[in-house]
Amino acid sequence: MYRPIQDSLNQLAGTVGRSNQDCINILAGTTANPREQQDAFNIWAGTSGLSRQGAANVKAGTTSNPLSLQGALDTLAFGTFTPASISGLVGWWHTGAGLFQDSGLTTPATANDDPIGGWQDQSGNNRNLLQTTSGRRPLLKTNTLNSRSTILFDGSDDYLTTGAFTFNQPETIYIVFQQVSWASSDTIFDGASGNSMRLYQNLTTPTINMTAGADTNFSTSATIGSYFIVTTIFNGASSILQVNNLTELSGNASTNNAGGFTLGIFGNLVSAPANIQVAEVCLFNTAHGSTDRTSMKNYLASRYNISI
Repeated sequence: MYRPIQDSLNQLAGTVGRSNQDCINILAGTTANPREQQDAFNIWAGTSGLSRQGAANVKAGTTSNPLSLQGALDTLAFGTFTPASISGLVGWWHTGAGLFQDSGLTTPATANDDPIGGWQDQSGNNRNLLQTTSGRRPLLKTNTLNSRSTILFDGSDDYLTTGAFTFNQPETIYIVFQQVSWASSDTIFDGASGNSMRLYQNLTTPTINMTAGADTNFSTSATIGSYFIVTTIFNGASSILQVNNLTELSGNASTNNAGGFTLGIFGNLVSAPANIQVAEVCLFNTAHGSTDRTSMKNYLASRYNISI
């Protein structure tokens, strides 16, 4: 689950339970004459006049691809950035962990073409993606993307769902996937009900667009048969869709709230299933700004060797 900045600073300072202010003064060597946080961060990083985030990125050596403050501190303290480095993570599924053949999460899925009946949530929130009907389970495909596995949805009736939970706009979703084939109206993901947080195939190949009650942000960039990182932010009139680092599309997706997450099909109906292959999905209950989006896309691009 989300790691507070305080935990990372205590790790770096070699302390336990100290405040952010105390930790950064310990790191800066200014405990005898304590400084406010921005000054202390700059002293620690050997910089001047930078924000806490700017100084932490200098210290972490990540200025060419800046991380959030939490991401930079995690890199320094724990040697890695993950989606859990950003606040507001409500669901996180990747094929490196938590794959099961059954919805009871008892039989691991490890072999090529094993059915996926359960995909465990790695966010710590226990929002597992499940399929209780054996004939509607997607298949594990091993060693398919940068030596990592993916999950293949057949476009007939395969899907996974969390069921209902509180998930209201603004909502940010990252998905690493490819369109295996394309058919108008087929759904890549949605909320707990139809058109509540939907990314789907529309108009002409290979167009995808988003809706939370109103269609907007039509992109033709996610071509068939290649993997992409797609970022969607459902935030009313300020909704965003972006494929990799290509042109950011902005429009009004309307105001429906997701209320859950469904992968591969239209809401809670066995309708409009998509033929897609998925490697990772992350959900956040905030509208990410450019810094957090950059951190997430860089993490996913590195993990799956996707040129963005």
